[in-house]
Amino acid sequence: MKVLNISRLCGIGVAVVALGVAPLHAEILGTYDVTPLSTGTITTLPDLGGMPQVNPINANDYIVHSHSNFTSFYQLSPTQGFEAVFISWPDFLARDLSGITEFVIGVTGTPDSVKVEFERTDGDKTVFNLQNVAGGAGVKYYTIPSALVSNVNEIKAIPMVVDEGLAGNTSGWFSVLVDGLAYQITATGQTTGTLSSVPGLPQVITLGGANPGTEVSHISTSEFSFVYDVSSGFAGATILFDDFTTGTNESQDLSGLGNLVLAVTGTPSGIKVEIDDIYTNRAIVILEGTASDTFQYFSINLAEVEQEGVDISQTRFINFVVDAALAGAGNEAGAAGIMIHGLPQPDLRIGAEALAPSSLMPGCPDVITLGGAATNTLVEQFSTGRFQVVYQSITGNLFTGGTILFDDFGTPDTNESEDLSSLTGVVFSVRGDPGRVKVEFEDAFGNRVNVFLDDVGDGFSSYTVPATGLVERGLLMTHVRFINFVIDNGLAGAGNETGFFEVLSAGLCFPNFVFQQLDTDGDGLPDYWEELYGLDFLDDGSVDPDQGAMGDADMDGTDNYSEFIAGTSPVDPSSGNGMDILDAGDRLEAGIDGVGQRTYRFYQSSSLLTGAWEKVGRTRTLYAGQRLSVSTNADGASMGFYMCDITRLDVTPLPERPRINAVGGSTEESTTLTQDSGRTFHCAYNLVTGGIAGISITFDDFGTPEIETVDMTGITDFTIGLSGTPRTLKFEFVDAATNIVRGTYRSLTNDMRLYTLPVTYLEQGGLDLSSVRLFNLVLDQESAGFDRLTGAFAVRTYGLDYTIVPAGVGTGTVTILPPGPPQVLDLGGANLAGNTGQHGTTNLFFTYDVSTGGYDGVTASYDDPGTTNVVETGDLSGLTTVRFGARGHAERVRVEFVDIDNRKAVAELGSLSTASNLYFDIATQDLEDNTLNLSQVHLITFAVEPDLIGTGTATGRIDIITGGLAP
Repeated sequence: MKVLNISRLCGIGVAVVALGVAPLHAEILGTYDVTPLSTGTITTLPDLGGMPQVNPINANDYIVHSHSNFTSFYQLSPTQGFEAVFISWPDFLARDLSGITEFVIGVTGTPDSVKVEFERTDGDKTVFNLQNVAGGAGVKYYTIPSALVSNVNEIKAIPMVVDEGLAGNTSGWFSVLVDGLAYQITATGQTTGTLSSVPGLPQVITLGGANPGTEVSHISTSEFSFVYDVSSGFAGATILFDDFTTGTNESQDLSGLGNLVLAVTGTPSGIKVEIDDIYTNRAIVILEGTASDTFQYFSINLAEVEQEGVDISQTRFINFVVDAALAGAGNEAGAAGIMIHGLPQPDLRIGAEALAPSSLMPGCPDVITLGGAATNTLVEQFSTGRFQVVYQSITGNLFTGGTILFDDFGTPDTNESEDLSSLTGVVFSVRGDPGRVKVEFEDAFGNRVNVFLDDVGDGFSSYTVPATGLVERGLLMTHVRFINFVIDNGLAGAGNETGFFEVLSAGLCFPNFVFQQLDTDGDGLPDYWEELYGLDFLDDGSVDPDQGAMGDADMDGTDNYSEFIAGTSPVDPSSGNGMDILDAGDRLEAGIDGVGQRTYRFYQSSSLLTGAWEKVGRTRTLYAGQRLSVSTNADGASMGFYMCDITRLDVTPLPERPRINAVGGSTEESTTLTQDSGRTFHCAYNLVTGGIAGISITFDDFGTPEIETVDMTGITDFTIGLSGTPRTLKFEFVDAATNIVRGTYRSLTNDMRLYTLPVTYLEQGGLDLSSVRLFNLVLDQESAGFDRLTGAFAVRTYGLDYTIVPAGVGTGTVTILPPGPPQVLDLGGANLAGNTGQHGTTNLFFTYDVSTGGYDGVTASYDDPGTTNVVETGDLSGLTTVRFGARGHAERVRVEFVDIDNRKAVAELGSLSTASNLYFDIATQDLEDNTLNLSQVHLITFAVEPDLIGTGTATGRIDIITGGLAP
């Protein structure tokens, strides 16, 4: 028997190992008795023109376990007085072993003694008797000084011999440990491959004779693993075609495979594969380089197996073996995983019966992609109670799934767990495409129990796994480490190789995901909001009217959709919109408390029946903890009825107007930003050469030594819109103390999706919400997807620092500014050389000189300087556009609109000339998108600075045409 070559998937190779017989009739130069030691480091035989190999003489049977261990079985008789297994080099020529000062050999077995002979090329030899082999359990180590070996530089072979006098018995076995035998193949692992599908649904069992502590776990129809400790002996698992309950040797025909393709992962450096037929013929293959966190693929050429005399048409079993030498130093204890298609379902099963609702998971566990799952597996978490697993083409891609993880993988030395012993049953609700989902429970001590959820379908079905069944199967419910949800091709069922399944299990965390605002039933209420209040996100009201948008679950007179818009609870009749009337002494005050991410506007009417509703006060965007109010006059002139219009913004307004910068690293030059308005911008990226790309929304003014920040404590949910080509986007929030909280936006599409991030996640991550410095959105090659290294993504949110570029028209009628007339003033802080002027109520001008820097301009102010205790404003909310005409010596003029809260929207009037007026339309929607309060505009400013001159002159005049100005 010899060691077979195998090929990794990069190619097939053949090596031949010769067999031979060494003569044993030579002259004995010396005989020495050697007594054993309890411990020792075995000798490594050198590779001198070929590694040494193991060959038999008269041996009844022998097995080469690894490149450091072999076993010989003997059956002595009067006609066969000895048996031997000897070590030699392939060409049977002498080798110089003088570099070894002493030979240390480990031996165990049944004979009293084993004879070791060092044979020279002339046939003479030195003999050593290894005594007391059977005297006690375990391996014994024998030290042979090379000085005693005659002509140690001319050694041809090293036989290990047993005869009846030495053995003290006529049958038995002995094992030898010596390192460096011809029993390994050097190859590099491949990262991809198509696994073989073995016929016959063989069993997966613990390898017979392995260490008692060996544990084999049958994970799926494509995978099993075994836990080993080979500090002494060996361990492993067996794919068994034979039925041990019968008196016959059942087998399986593997001749149709051609190559047996396996995938291996785990801690051992190598694994031995033994393929046996029903006639006990055996071929041995060594898989090297298996120590990896990922699966390595190996292809065994079955034609080579047949050349070794194995009848692969009658394969009895396939063993996977590890011993200390194969495991490698430091890996004497560990685990290995094997993948091959065609295995039966795992042995342990507990039936799951329908119950509801789902269990509340204590400890707020994470949801992650199942470790080792196919690379195209996508896990999305939609809320703290629901996640989805999307799988594709799992026929040739191992298995797929998601994990509820109580363990903190960031602490490799400990296995964190959660106590689920208070649950009488663990309840899940599942729906999706596969007909069956496997659930794996594992505790902190490696105990695993598998459960199958059958008849999964389009609607949610609830399953309970009895805690008693888990305990009976050996699971320690007080220390549950994770819960896996797994499917492979067999579980998915024919025709369902691609699809999804969803799991409901309340109490989950969201550190790696943000919630998409999905609306599965299309009723206008996002899934996450319906789940939050216990409404059915699969029922638009057609099954139960109270579940839809127009339903009134708490019967308080306000429908569910209105409650969603107002930020109140649809299941609590005492949850109001916060509107009230307060006594402010000389007046009454109507007010409302903000709940965040909404705009509020008050209306007044003198009669509920006949009066017209008129806007009063200002429109404001409120955060949690803020308030908007309007007051009645003391004389009662404004007494009447008040109502508040509440608008829920689809994305979160930023509390200040941050700037947007490109983030690029090594790709900064190929990262470009464009902005449509104050709420949407695009980032084009190119990651072909590596690096990162993205954008930074920064509140910090990098031109000052201080760190400017913004207070986001009033925001409860941070919602932005995202679309584009990357698979995922990474986000980072950074505060003034450089605390960083990171996460991921997943599953971007070309259609804009809304993503909601609860700010409690930021607080739990240590971010100081009162001093947020910046918010980054970045991607690299991995997050973008290696097939999407160039592309773009779009981001939508309110309140960004941007410039509106209005469209120019040849002629037009300028907008009359209501309610007017605003005052025309010098722009505060402008160059003293400039002056302003006004021609009538429709034309103003200013001269400028920006040759030495600075700026010049003019301001139209609605504020009456004669009133010192109030700031008057103008209401532009009734306008759809504001049109200005302009001409002058500068190429561009900047226009700034400032409201009562000093929020600013900026536009540029471009391509000016001195020849004629150009007219520009600025959409008020763009101004509102920038969170400007159009109902209370304070200032409209026109300015020139050096950056705006372009091809114009540094000194000159600008004329602005508008209407409604004070003369």
